[in-house]
Amino acid sequence: MNQQEWIEYFELVNGRKPTPAELAQAQAAGEFILERPNPNVFGSNGQVTEQRPIKPAEPVITMTQQPQFAQTTATFQQVVPAKKGMSKKTKIILASVFGSLAAILLIVGGYSLWRYQSGKIADGTYEVVAYSYRDEDKDKMVDAFDEFDDVYSFGEVKNNKFRYYSYLEDNKEPYISLLDYEKEIPQKFDPWNKTLTEVLTVDEFEDVFDSYMKELSKKYSFYTKDAIKESTKESLKTYKKSLKEKRTYVKHGDEYTVTILDEKGKLKSRITFKRMDKDDVDKRWDDYKEAVKDSKKNLKELSDQYDEYKDYYSYGYGNDYGYGNSDDYGSGSKSGSDDSKSSKKGVDKI
Repeated sequence: MNQQEWIEYFELVNGRKPTPAELAQAQAAGEFILERPNPNVFGSNGQVTEQRPIKPAEPVITMTQQPQFAQTTATFQQVVPAKKGMSKKTKIILASVFGSLAAILLIVGGYSLWRYQSGKIADGTYEVVAYSYRDEDKDKMVDAFDEFDDVYSFGEVKNNKFRYYSYLEDNKEPYISLLDYEKEIPQKFDPWNKTLTEVLTVDEFEDVFDSYMKELSKKYSFYTKDAIKESTKESLKTYKKSLKEKRTYVKHGDEYTVTILDEKGKLKSRITFKRMDKDDVDKRWDDYKEAVKDSKKNLKELSDQYDEYKDYYSYGYGNDYGYGNSDDYGSGSKSGSDDSKSSKKGVDKI
């Protein structure tokens, strides 16, 4: 194309006239042919001489000059239409969209935080202040505080995990679970769904319980192999049921109430825990550990008694001693029957 055609094309693409520098650069790149007017239109013979376009000399590329393809690229970049800024209306629409998204994220994030915190149980020690459970014989809910003289059960919460310690007194005798004291069988809070579930699997629980019973058998001789087998069987059965139970809780201040439904959806128990002050926690632990010592002392006395009379089956000291499920349990003389009752009461604390 000639110079004028190139200029018209440049204006069409860029919406403006080219600068002298752009014009010179395009000419050097050979993008148009420069036409120079010939003043001698007529030749020596008086005829019109044809005007021929004069092609510019090829540019000489030195070491300091860019190759022609680089210059062409630069020229092309210059003739690309400049991007126009967004219109005011577009900016308003985008600002509105982004603002709405930010508001939604804040609402969702705020709700998530609120829901989690509403179910988050703070670390600490909690005592049982209300406890009702279903009495299967009476087929109704009963108050544990009415059934026992005193209820001192409590639990510890740490990092959403809960560990329970049963501690009751009846007729001035403490009833505790050494299993709860010596082995860790935790439950876990789910603050989002407000549920409480067992942590250990059945196999894990069986391993924990088996090691616990082996330790007891070394200390107390009446824990025979048959007795351990029977106890493990019953404990596993109970634990499997607990995995099918549904435990939900509601938090209110420094208290929370756990509701337990059995596998059929029937109310099994409802327990309310209240966070204890540090001084009360220390005292509760002191009393609890004293009860543990008394329980172990009582078991030792029963073990010694068993060693002395274990060969006299007529007195009810057989392989099932201490569990109350033998056919001849408590049979024999009056003294044997009395010993059996006291023995049963002592072992039932476990």
